[in-house]
Amino acid sequence: QERNSVVQAIAALAAALGSKPKSPEASTAIKALYGVVDGDSQHAHAALRVLADYWEAAAEWDTACTVLDLAQGKAESNLERARIFDRLRDLFRTQKNEPLAALGAAQSAYLAAPTQPRAEAIAVLAEASGRQHAVLPQLLDMADFLDSNGADASDLYLRLSRWCSEAKTADDLSRRALEGALRHAPNDDDMLARLADLQHKAGQYAALLDVLHRRLPLATSTQRRHELMLAIADIQKRDDPYGAEKIYKTILDELPGDLKVLERLETIYAALDDKTGLIDILQQQEERAASDDVRSQLLAKMAQVQLTRFGDLPGALAQLRQCFALAPTSLPLQQALTSYLDLARRHQGEAWLGGLTLLEESAKARGDAASRSQALDEMSRIVTGEARLLALHRLATLQEQDLGQRDLAFATWCRIFQEDPADAESSRTC
Repeated sequence: QERNSVVQAIAALAAALGSKPKSPEASTAIKALYGVVDGDSQHAHAALRVLADYWEAAAEWDTACTVLDLAQGKAESNLERARIFDRLRDLFRTQKNEPLAALGAAQSAYLAAPTQPRAEAIAVLAEASGRQHAVLPQLLDMADFLDSNGADASDLYLRLSRWCSEAKTADDLSRRALEGALRHAPNDDDMLARLADLQHKAGQYAALLDVLHRRLPLATSTQRRHELMLAIADIQKRDDPYGAEKIYKTILDELPGDLKVLERLETIYAALDDKTGLIDILQQQEERAASDDVRSQLLAKMAQVQLTRFGDLPGALAQLRQCFALAPTSLPLQQALTSYLDLARRHQGEAWLGGLTLLEESAKARGDAASRSQALDEMSRIVTGEARLLALHRLATLQEQDLGQRDLAFATWCRIFQEDPADAESSRTC
């Protein structure tokens, strides 16, 4: 009976406030309601609800918010508390223009009773107050919780993934937002591309392969499909070079002579020590080279392969001569020629002489008199007859005129005179 009488009194007071909001009766009712709040905790919540309605209707926003804050502390359930925070959120946002206070109320409402609309409200208010970055981790937790409990968190994930793309966000948070959004929009290529970038940056290659394979059927052009196939093969070659080779060859069937693919196949064959495949790929690249400079580099590379993988001195020398004809002073030629001479020196014969001849010609083109002198000296010791005399003549002239080595030149002229006393130039000197 006591409870019923208090409830009836609250109802009567509410009616008095509603019918005569500015009357003495209303003032009496207000005083009585506050008395219930102070003295009767069992019915304080009901009294506060009536008071909140009154102050809100009277546009007394500060007082209404104060009463609602008291009411949430005396709420009989979490659901009721969440509804009070919902009201506070709306008052702070629409009437008091306090976005941060509204955001705080929205967060409290969600914590009291988690729902998808309450999480969305937090996101909207965070955007309005410029607090996206601060609430992003919390909202991701909310989205994951809602998603795992059957609620539709798709819009929330999409919003969060957009935030991540618009600002510098920690990669792990960006990845979580994209993965959540893609659970609801699995064929969104833009989000898949962003996720792939994050996975590549983090070195998550197994997950990256999965995403690239998901993107492949979404490609809107042949060029895009080839780019994705290249990306897949580039990752796959780490653990499965034969599988990567198959993909590269598939692309090459559709794009014969594509240099990007040929270069990748070159690395595959080098790693697999497939000499025949490597030479074939290098030849294809050389045939399609865009300039003499590129072609000479490929020829020098082929010569290196002929040497290091086949030990083919005649084949390597032929490649080096082609390279010299295109770029007689290039660094790749000098490097390959050095490798050639290191191997040919052990074999001597025609291979050694051919290398020395090319070294002398290359040194002459570079203006390297010292290297040229060394080559001619070596040549003079292995050739005979007229070839030997010719090499010595060139050596003596080089020592005398280019290097200023008069003593060495004199000795060389004397070598010529000993072998051919009829030689006019050496006979004058010696």
